[in-house]
Amino acid sequence: MGPQQAPPLSQFKPATVEEITRLINTMPAKSCSLDPIPMWLLKRLTPHIAPVICKLCNLSLHNDVFPTQLKQALVLPIPKTNNLDLDVASSYRPISNLLYISKVIERVVARQFSSHLSHSSLLPARQSAYRPFHSTETAVLSVHNDVARCIDNGQVSLLVLLDLSAAFDTVDHQILQSILPERFAVADIALSWFSSYLTDRTQQFTYAGSCTPSFTVDCSVPQRSVLGPLEFIVYTEDIVQLADYHNTSSHLYVDTQLYASCRPEDFNDVRTCFSSCITDVAQWCASRHLQLNGDKTEAIWFGSHANLRKLANHDCSVCVGSESIQLATDVRDLGAYLDAELTVYQHVSKIAAASFFHLRRLHLIRRRVSTEVTIRLVLALIHTRLLQLVASWRATVHPRCVAACPECRSLADF
Repeated sequence: MGPQQAPPLSQFKPATVEEITRLINTMPAKSCSLDPIPMWLLKRLTPHIAPVICKLCNLSLHNDVFPTQLKQALVLPIPKTNNLDLDVASSYRPISNLLYISKVIERVVARQFSSHLSHSSLLPARQSAYRPFHSTETAVLSVHNDVARCIDNGQVSLLVLLDLSAAFDTVDHQILQSILPERFAVADIALSWFSSYLTDRTQQFTYAGSCTPSFTVDCSVPQRSVLGPLEFIVYTEDIVQLADYHNTSSHLYVDTQLYASCRPEDFNDVRTCFSSCITDVAQWCASRHLQLNGDKTEAIWFGSHANLRKLANHDCSVCVGSESIQLATDVRDLGAYLDAELTVYQHVSKIAAASFFHLRRLHLIRRRVSTEVTIRLVLALIHTRLLQLVASWRATVHPRCVAACPECRSLADF
């Protein structure tokens, strides 16, 4: 992939005491066992300790060195969901606990690096992760809007949701250090600082009170770090060019969504295009030491009921080499449930089921908590789900769905 034209980011601006104070006050009150004092105490001491932290931060930025003492991570294995086999290592997500001073310095760098990316438009417009005003909601709405418009035009659309295995854990530091200057115009002192931040990192795992020895990490970006997610989207940004080369639309979050539309009689052309595109994506992933997860990669055809019936008697699967991606009748896309006809019936049903589940659990403890606590729990566990549902789907639900679905009519009147 060729370089992008942008003014270079050669050095970072010094932080101010006011900026450090604001960052500390807005950070969550969470501490790591490696921290010398708990975060709540640091917040109380902010007026006295902020100048010291500001001095440490500016020394790091000026000397393009990230202190070795701040590169240690304490990794906690957290279960991904409650229904997984806890005896299997893949059921856990490795969460890195870092020292708070490390996070403060990362936040200073992240704000300046994000400003550089935004000012020079270096990230794809359809990259909806870890950027201001680019949330999961914008990703779902963008894809849903494109697909809905195609359905209204009498077309069918194929959506493939690619899944990466342990994506953050396989980021190659050497490749990332070459991408920063080649694709994002990071140079001189700023590049040296990133190199120092990435190299000689160590981590140790802790579980059930036991802790492993510390060992060196030569790949991955820490999950729950400040810079890690930003570095990951930089690492995977140029996958958009592969999709464009194959005339396939794309939208990136952490994983990649590829989609294209056609007339029902031309579905085979889209299948062939997608197979070629995904094959190239798999090769691109291999070159970046990323691994496509075939078991979690899904594909679905969208269209009107009549157009989907025209595809029913044909093989509409997408092949990648000798393997075939399983076609689904509905998929879960960043928390939203999409069915083949975009009726949103299943999405509404899932939200209703989750809300009733929490209502039943609240009923069990209702007599043991105050009214104020009950209201807070209802707002946090139920009302927010309903508001998110309304905000997401009021802009996307089609009038035909409102007329045909009682749940959608209730949602539209909410």
